[in-house]
Amino acid sequence: MRKPDNFDDAEAREGGFREPHARPCVLGIVRVNIEIKSGEQRAIFFLDIAEGEFKNYYRRQSERFNKNRYLRFYQNTEGKGLPYFKGIINAIEEGNDGYKFDWDESTLAHKKIGGNLREEEYIRTSDGTIGTNLRVAYLCSIRSVLAGEHKVLTIKKLAQQQAREPGVDDIPPEDYDQTSPHGDDDSPEPF
Repeated sequence: MRKPDNFDDAEAREGGFREPHARPCVLGIVRVNIEIKSGEQRAIFFLDIAEGEFKNYYRRQSERFNKNRYLRFYQNTEGKGLPYFKGIINAIEEGNDGYKFDWDESTLAHKKIGGNLREEEYIRTSDGTIGTNLRVAYLCSIRSVLAGEHKVLTIKKLAQQQAREPGVDDIPPEDYDQTSPHGDDDSPEPF
């Protein structure tokens, strides 16, 4: 075999498709929408991976497919969800030097927060088979993620999804919104 020209200077790449996997990580908030569901206010966090090998992965997926592919996390801000929402706000304030939440959800964009990603089963609407999708199991402080205080979670099986955590919804990939990949902001800054 003849050695190709510039072999020693060429970038080495592996084949195959690499995607994020279940693990604790640092996430970036792309935007937060507020809605009323069942009479209670809830926040919908649109998130992307903010550090490491898969930084801005969901932004690239949104651009590639021209639809919203960001991770989502739903949290009630009232009633039983209030303590969890307060914990999220505290984690955001702690992880973003000088930031103080002022009750304007638009100021949460481009802030970082810790989170734990887990695989969850869903039933494909196309053929009724079971697939898995990566979801945000919970949000937490960046400090606790970097300190290794969280473990990789096991796959959430369909039977487990009957008992949902307060404020958390599951949306199969086919049901992501068909709107602009960036919502109201056509060019969010990458993390």
